[in-house]
Amino acid sequence: MTDLAEAGRAISDFATALTRHHPVPGGIVVITDANGILLQLPFGSSDLATGSAVTESQLFEIGSISKMFASFLLNQLIDEGRISLDTRITSILPWVQLGPHTSQITLGRLLNHTAGLIMGADALTDDAAQVWSLRDRASASVDSHFHYSNVGYLLVGLALAEIEGDTVQNMLQRRLFAPMGMSTALGSVTNTDRNRLAVGHSPAANDRPWLPGDPLAPATWFEVA
Repeated sequence: MTDLAEAGRAISDFATALTRHHPVPGGIVVITDANGILLQLPFGSSDLATGSAVTESQLFEIGSISKMFASFLLNQLIDEGRISLDTRITSILPWVQLGPHTSQITLGRLLNHTAGLIMGADALTDDAAQVWSLRDRASASVDSHFHYSNVGYLLVGLALAEIEGDTVQNMLQRRLFAPMGMSTALGSVTNTDRNRLAVGHSPAANDRPWLPGDPLAPATWFEVA
């Protein structure tokens, strides 16, 4: 335990120093083993405007790490024999139109970012609307190259909901979070839960690279599934 405590202090010091050199106001470092959590080490601020310290109960938006969870769910359905990596997205979502190569887009190609799709943006917060907005765009041929695509994973989420007949949020709770004991994890970011989340921050100036000491500002708030 002494070694663990010493390691915890060293990690806390390192994490605190991180906030001075990167645009990261705070966070939580968690040390685990096969039996559970050994240490939780909050550091920094959860809201620079109020100066509130990060607490162990704080929730953080994980952004594109959620792609990994979508992949877990999809591969569970594959293991159950309900779909395969070669299943075409149009066989699940017939309304999808993504250019001349739409019929060749499979679940596997969506998972590994080789479906020829653009990265996408958060201009539209409704997943289906963002996919539909691309109906007149020319897409690249599938498997021609790797191109990171948020739109591709929006399609994965829409496909999961269609196959299961339930929301992805409910699927995550039932199929992943509950079995893994992740009792405080949330499957979506909503206004209802906003007060439980640490405030997201980004560089206050968007016309130049962030340098240590430059100010941060609250990031734009989105409700996202």
